[in-house]
Amino acid sequence: MHLRKTHNKKSHTIHVLYLDYRKAFDSVPHDRLMYKLSTAGFHGKLLTWLSSFLADRTMRVGVHGSYSTWFHMLSRVPQGSVLGPILFLLYVNDLPNWITCSMRMFADDTKIWNIIKSDSDCSDLQMDIDVLVQWSNKWLLHFNTEKCKVMRLGHSVHHDYCLTDYSGTHIMSKTSEERDLGIFITDTLKPSVQCTKAAARAHSIFAMVRRNFKRLDCEDFLII
Repeated sequence: MHLRKTHNKKSHTIHVLYLDYRKAFDSVPHDRLMYKLSTAGFHGKLLTWLSSFLADRTMRVGVHGSYSTWFHMLSRVPQGSVLGPILFLLYVNDLPNWITCSMRMFADDTKIWNIIKSDSDCSDLQMDIDVLVQWSNKWLLHFNTEKCKVMRLGHSVHHDYCLTDYSGTHIMSKTSEERDLGIFITDTLKPSVQCTKAAARAHSIFAMVRRNFKRLDCEDFLII
C-alpha cells in the first residue's frame, strides 16, 4: 500500500503600511505629554522633575551667520538625550489600543499590516488608518503623507489606501523596497538587495582603509 501526503497550501497577500511622523520628536506638545504622563501614573516629585526637564527651553534659527531671536519651545522632546526617546515612547504608547490590525513600533518607526483574504480585510486596514489620523489630530503628532508607503507581499491584490492631513486626502504611494530597522525589505522577500548593499558598504570601508593605511600586515588589518 502506498501512501501519499498532500499539502493544502493557501497563499494570501499581506499589505504593510510604513508610517512616518512629521518631525516626530520636535512635534510632541509639552502640555499633552504631561497629561499623558499623569494618567500613566507619574505623580509628585517625579512628574515635577520631568516637567522641569522640558520647561524653559529656548532655541533660535541661524542661517549663514545670521540668527533669529530666541523663543520658548512649547513642544519637542530633546534628541540625543536618554529621556527624549523614552518620553516619546510614553507619548505614543496608547497607539496600538486604537487599531484592530497588527502593529509594531520602534521609536518613531511605525508599521501596521493585515492579511488580505477579501475586500473586507482592506477595509479594516483603511479603517485603522482613519483612526490613526484621528489620534494624530487629537495629540498633534501628524503623519508625513509623502513618506507613508504601502508594500504588498504575496500575490497581487490591488487596493489604494488613503491618508488625510491638513492639506487634504492623499493616496499612499506604493513601494517595492523599504529599509526596516536597518534591513532592506522587498516585496519579493528576497535578500539580494540587503546583501548587495551590505557588500557595497564593506567594499567602501575596505577602500577607505587602503587609502589611509599604506602598509598593513594581517594583524593590524584585523584590528582595524
